[in-house]
Amino acid sequence: MNGKFLLGSYGGTSVYDPSTGSITDNDDKNLLHEINFFKEDNRGNIWCLAQRSVRVFKITNEQVENIKQYKIQGNIRGINDLKIDHKGRILVATNGAGMAVFDTLSKSFTHVNANSSPPSQITNSSTTAICEDHNNCIWIGTQRGINKIEKDGITVKQYSQNKNNSVLLSHWWVNDIKEDKQGIIWFTANENGIGRIDPRDDSISFFNIAQGLPTCWFDQLCIDEDGNLWALSKMGILNLNVVTLQNRLYTEKEGFPSPDNIETIHYSSFTKKLYILTHNSILEVNSKKPIYRDKIPQTTITGFSIFSREQPFPASNQITLNYNQTFYRYTVCLPFVPLQ
Repeated sequence: MNGKFLLGSYGGTSVYDPSTGSITDNDDKNLLHEINFFKEDNRGNIWCLAQRSVRVFKITNEQVENIKQYKIQGNIRGINDLKIDHKGRILVATNGAGMAVFDTLSKSFTHVNANSSPPSQITNSSTTAICEDHNNCIWIGTQRGINKIEKDGITVKQYSQNKNNSVLLSHWWVNDIKEDKQGIIWFTANENGIGRIDPRDDSISFFNIAQGLPTCWFDQLCIDEDGNLWALSKMGILNLNVVTLQNRLYTEKEGFPSPDNIETIHYSSFTKKLYILTHNSILEVNSKKPIYRDKIPQTTITGFSIFSREQPFPASNQITLNYNQTFYRYTVCLPFVPLQ
């Protein structure tokens, strides 16, 4: 989308333009709701996940059109990731049914999970993350280790034990997977820190408190153009130099939002900047020079509603709600202030 971001929520879609800092709501609340994981294919189709289904649509003049939906079969308790592989197939990480593979030509699903027959069996059917590397191998994170589907598309290699020192780590709960420019696979895990796999010799390394990191729990992961890792943790956002292993934790003291308020982090190869999406804002960070800002921009409340009914907002900025008025929504306006 020419460097623009498509945002999904319970209420529909919006388009964020980093060049202006503006957010435009699409008039699609009755068509697209509870959606996320947007990916664009080479034909301009936008694929996403919604209500345990795969949806596809086009955007013309920033308006959604031609929506189609395909329900994912199986006992699915949730959906954690979506990617498009080099064949144009839609890969979905499900909680309970493994990785669902949607063929866009036949409009049909197949599944790779713990019940698949060898050699296509993976370590666990609760899949959490997907990454395709430069060799067209598919890496699948699960609640019990990482799996790699080889280039033949059939053979699965399971990574749930460090073969170099025989330390059994069969319960890796993998949260995210990325490949760097050298072809090294990086992943984040609950309790085990940040992991590194070198596919050339299948060596596995972990970096956590013992190696100087501030915590062992990391969630989402980004790699910038300089090969540095950005990882979301419960303590803040960590920046890790993959060569020197020097690291720095960015917290509220450096002007970053509270980890509890962060929905996702994303590095844009188009703008060369890191984006932090919170519950109510988007922060743009120059990953080369993230600096401290101790000023919160002036915020103006522009709308307030209770159970989707607009309500006047008093000049006193004080509102009293009844005990049964449990669902309310407000919109705010604030200046676009990038973190240079």
